[in-house]
Amino acid sequence: MTERTGKTEANTIDWRSFCIALVAAPLLACGVCLALLFALDVVYQSDELRGYMGVIAITSAIGVPFYLGIGTPMLIWHLRRKAPRIGAIVGLSLLSLLWLLPITAVVALFTGETSTFYLLPWTLVFGACIAPVWGGIFALLYRRLVRA
Repeated sequence: MTERTGKTEANTIDWRSFCIALVAAPLLACGVCLALLFALDVVYQSDELRGYMGVIAITSAIGVPFYLGIGTPMLIWHLRRKAPRIGAIVGLSLLSLLWLLPITAVVALFTGETSTFYLLPWTLVFGACIAPVWGGIFALLYRRLVRA
């Protein structure tokens, strides 16, 4: 007879694959978007496309610290408990955006600037567009690298 101890066996994380997927996901997503916009800019030579390229570059630069600072611990926590399913990680990436609320409140409290709250809706909108893409690419890459 086997006894049930109530403990669940933690999944092991392949750290090499984890680090590669963690770094490659935003680079790949932003690189593809910027490459497509650059190709369109070469063809159409439009200043509007250059503006879009700037927005993608700026939002990526803002999003990467949050992705690494908030996303990394959440991904480690999730992967130690569950298999790397794409849907679950995409949902987790959207859920991680909620961390922006207390972070913004703490920044506003320490700086005395309430203007940080004006940026919060825009950050959440752009984050809701970018975070699932980065999370999905991370999950795809991690699963492929672990199997390889």
